[in-house]
Amino acid sequence: MFILVLLAIVFVLLLFAVFAVVGKLLGLVLFLVIAALCGAVAEYFLGFKEGVGETLLIGLIGAALGVVVARILHLPLLLPVFGVPIVWTIVGSFIVVGILKLASGNRRSLRL
Repeated sequence: MFILVLLAIVFVLLLFAVFAVVGKLLGLVLFLVIAALCGAVAEYFLGFKEGVGETLLIGLIGAALGVVVARILHLPLLLPVFGVPIVWTIVGSFIVVGILKLASGNRRSLRL
């Protein structure tokens, strides 16, 4: 009987450990999806066409840049979802896409 109780306790502890790992992985995946969507919003509104990888990278850089801008201006992190402040991620993504459009040298497609 003692062994069954001990095995049940070990099983429950392992179950909690698995749920913790799955929760962290799910949080990471949702963080990447939200960053990619914010990057896609900025690309869409500024007319910048890139692939999924570039959109994700723009969203991640935009998230970091947006948080830095918010901290410098002493503004609150607005609408955080899974650790991503949506408003500042979109603002940072707009800045990143604007810089990329200016650096690309294609002046005909620059319609800000």
